[in-house]
Amino acid sequence: MTFNRFVLSTSLLLSLVVVVSIAKADANELEKYGIPEQISTYANLKWQPEIVEPKYSIETATIDDFDFKAVKATLSLSVPFDQAVLLFPQNDACWQWLSRCKSSKTLRQITDDKAIVYTNIDMPWPITDRSFVFLSDTQRSSDRLEMRFIPSDLHVEVEKRTVRGFAYSHYVIEPSSNADMADIETNVTVVMYTNFGGSVSAGLINGKLADEMESDLINLLKLSTPK
Repeated sequence: MTFNRFVLSTSLLLSLVVVVSIAKADANELEKYGIPEQISTYANLKWQPEIVEPKYSIETATIDDFDFKAVKATLSLSVPFDQAVLLFPQNDACWQWLSRCKSSKTLRQITDDKAIVYTNIDMPWPITDRSFVFLSDTQRSSDRLEMRFIPSDLHVEVEKRTVRGFAYSHYVIEPSSNADMADIETNVTVVMYTNFGGSVSAGLINGKLADEMESDLINLLKLSTPK
């Protein structure tokens, strides 16, 4: 092996170690917020179908020792990738299709790809509204947008009459895996686990997860439909 190849191989190995270490650290950090570490490797969860439609499907998973269920959605948008990503802007506002988002703002911009974000969520009566503080991590390439929102320790004075919750969410947006459709369709995958905190009944929340997700997906489909 030449010296240059040795250096390249060593650099690639070190990069892989760093990536694995970061992923492990993120997973280990989640449980202190009441979020199962398994959600960061969600493919291994036992997903159960809840809603199946031509354009989208929604599944939930029960995780041992945790009260709330995880929820996953897959969606096909009839627009090219470059148009689809515009529906997930990085700015001080709620994404337009999220019906329960009351407000969202950046508290601290760490890098171009990372920021601390505060979000206030409108909960159905009689549940008190929830506030969340996330570390947002965005990775963008020419054919893939990946965003993770991880709970942050940053102390924030939440809005009055709200309870602070903790949530993990993972979004992947990429062109259709069908080669014939890749230029005109975009696939979206969403995985979420929310520890709502307070005294809210997990049974009440779990029974509404799929319906609430479906409402947002319908909004997203409407916004993406060419006029």
